[in-house]
Amino acid sequence: MTTTATASTAPGYTLVEADPTTLDVAENVRDGVVITDDPDFIASIAAHGVQQAVSAVRRADGTLVLHDGQRRAFPGN
Repeated sequence: MTTTATASTAPGYTLVEADPTTLDVAENVRDGVVITDDPDFIASIAAHGVQQAVSAVRRADGTLVLHDGQRRAFPGN
């Protein structure tokens, strides 16, 4: 995992590049989300990449808990 802080990073936030498979994904707040039901979303990510970063919170033990962006972190699921 690479941690990079930039001048554009908002105060109190750190930009982190992390392998999505290392994120702790809590229960999705949406019920019954089936990503394959939204082919336009998948096609958009395939064509343009993820354009809005996901957000996560680092626990005291160092793990990252996904806070926002489960579909963006795992578009193939």
